[in-house]
Amino acid sequence: MVSRLSRSAAVGASLAGVALALASHASAQESLPVTTPGSSAGRVVYDQAFFARFEPNTAEDLLRRIPGVAAILDGAANNQQDRGFGSGGPQVLLDGRRFPGKANEITTTLRRIPAGNVARVELVSGASSDINIQSQGIVVNIVLRPGASIGGAGSWELNGRFSDHGRRDVDGLFAYSGVTGALSYGLGVERNAWSPQARQQGRFSYRTRDEIYWRPDGSVEEIRPQTWRRTHDKWIFTGRLGYDFAGGDRLTLNGLYEWREVVETALTPLRRFGPTGAETLRALELQSRNVHGAKVLEVGGEYISSFGPGDFTGLFIVRRTEEPELFLRDIDLSTRVAQLSRSEGLLHTGEDIVRGSYVLPLAAGRTLELGAEGARNNLDRELLFFRDLNGDAILEEVKIDGVASVPRVKELRGEVFGVLKWQAVEAVSLEGTLAYEYSRLTSNYPSQPARELGFLKPRIDARFRPTSQDQIRVMVERTVSQLDFLNFVPRYNVDDQVVESGNPGLEPEKVWTYEVGYERRLPRDGGLIELRAYYDDITDAIDRFPFCRVAGALQPLTRCLSTAPPAGSRLDSAFGNIAQATRYGAEAKVSLRLGFVGLSDAVLSLGGERKWSRVKDPFTGQKRRLLDDERFGYKIGFRHDLTAWRASYGFDYKSVGVATINSDLSFTEFNEIDPMLEAFAERRLFGGLTLRLELQNLTHSHERRSRYLYNVAAAGGQIGRALRRVEFFEERRDIRGAIRLRGRY
Repeated sequence: MVSRLSRSAAVGASLAGVALALASHASAQESLPVTTPGSSAGRVVYDQAFFARFEPNTAEDLLRRIPGVAAILDGAANNQQDRGFGSGGPQVLLDGRRFPGKANEITTTLRRIPAGNVARVELVSGASSDINIQSQGIVVNIVLRPGASIGGAGSWELNGRFSDHGRRDVDGLFAYSGVTGALSYGLGVERNAWSPQARQQGRFSYRTRDEIYWRPDGSVEEIRPQTWRRTHDKWIFTGRLGYDFAGGDRLTLNGLYEWREVVETALTPLRRFGPTGAETLRALELQSRNVHGAKVLEVGGEYISSFGPGDFTGLFIVRRTEEPELFLRDIDLSTRVAQLSRSEGLLHTGEDIVRGSYVLPLAAGRTLELGAEGARNNLDRELLFFRDLNGDAILEEVKIDGVASVPRVKELRGEVFGVLKWQAVEAVSLEGTLAYEYSRLTSNYPSQPARELGFLKPRIDARFRPTSQDQIRVMVERTVSQLDFLNFVPRYNVDDQVVESGNPGLEPEKVWTYEVGYERRLPRDGGLIELRAYYDDITDAIDRFPFCRVAGALQPLTRCLSTAPPAGSRLDSAFGNIAQATRYGAEAKVSLRLGFVGLSDAVLSLGGERKWSRVKDPFTGQKRRLLDDERFGYKIGFRHDLTAWRASYGFDYKSVGVATINSDLSFTEFNEIDPMLEAFAERRLFGGLTLRLELQNLTHSHERRSRYLYNVAAAGGQIGRALRRVEFFEERRDIRGAIRLRGRY
């Protein structure tokens, strides 16, 4: 594993040097005949004339042609913010504002916008009075045409999906938008038969795994080859209404309804061996996870009004989710089939947010934004868990002590804020934010009283433009993380067949971030260079933490380690807060047009990030990296538009940077995933049609996990851990592809 990580880290570290050398050469080729979009200080503008030769269908097609923007799209899985709306925001905006709602995935939303509805695309790298979002790095602003789609316009996509293990399916989307007088509207429907491929569990369709267990003495305990399949069916319905009032005010309403079904099955023929190496059992384990009828309903709106000397913006969102889940685990012993465990859960979550702000011009180059935000978040989860506790092949319900039958958690939160923007001179801009947040957390846990929390959140973002193409950015910010209420309530661990405790006393992470960045846009739209270094000082880092469970309640660990621990107490673990942690790193991204080597309309993108983190492991007392910290990642991307042939092709080779550590009371595990290769080729046909072939995971990416399991006991005032078993698996994921036909009407 070390050699693989070293090679991958070396590849990532080499990218920055290679990219900067190429950028230097590209910058020298200013005389090459590339199309130059309009620009101004801190803002580069791409209009319809720039995109015409590419014959785009959707807004996504437009953005993919701009150097540096593809990395923003691929890095922004969705538009959901960490905590409410907040002053911070995404890097892709629509008419200077957030994309509608929080559930919409940005790339999917872009595919619902016909390219003809876009007046221009702006890349904004400094403070801007017409953009009230504080985003790191460059902001992409999609400006729609006034009165776009008069008479109606739409886009559609039909996908034939396939994989190398024989699965076939069909999905796609249809979107339509139009304007009738002052009323604009849009409708969309999408079926997604496969979830997007990514590193996370469940984001692929088929895998095979070779898994083996060893005893501490090195003898083999169990061999477990596994075949895993996943089917996924999601329907998304969207709607939008906008009304322009005579006085210039505007009201926009957005709605989304999503329905999802997921079935996952795993077959594991296992063989167990005694200490002498003799086979003691041969069986087939069957495991399944079913999610049938999961739902998301979201309604949001925005009202914009100009009155007095400034502008008012009001936003709201109401979001509800429901997710039923069933886990089954059986074993086929050839003579009989026995149930090992069953878990039945029903999860409900809700989120309501309302936000209002008023932007007041103070003087030339200065504005003040004052506002407030209120939010309510809640979760309740029904969980029934059954196991064969005595080996009689009959499942008994496992009671979770100290927890109500339906645990509930709720947070009420309010925030007031002020944002001062100051364009001192054309080359210097400053944004200063001061926000105060108050929240009240409640649950129906008898042992956890209501809590009130308050946080001050300052931010300073200073930008200096020594030339029209260069920018230096310095940022200092304090943030407060959004609590994941799933960590408050019990959950079923399907691997170990146990119910893990929730911790209703969890506090959010508080992070001071210090960041410096450099951006350079090469002459004549030759490309973009972005460099960034950051340091995070983290208080109350959220990680697995040891506790003492007494009468069903989580208590400080010292109670179990005392000389006279309470009767019935036991060691336990849950998500908790570690007092102090640090994280720091550096990132380089370069996107270059390759006209200087004779490849017109070709773009090469290189990027790499190296991260370090440090925290004291609460189980071992040793220093280690943060939970799920990805030490490095890199990406090599290439796209070539053959406009004379009305065709395009390209590839992405990327390491998702997974070399993570996960530490808990009874185990420590290490994960690693190999780099992945994706490729595409497309051809524009008659009548605005585009035919596209996409292939994912051409490298058959492997994942490896090493897991060390321990017997745990309290001894001598400390946690004692003795190695019980070592587990290792290596798995291979499927190659997936899609043949897409896109069009507009």
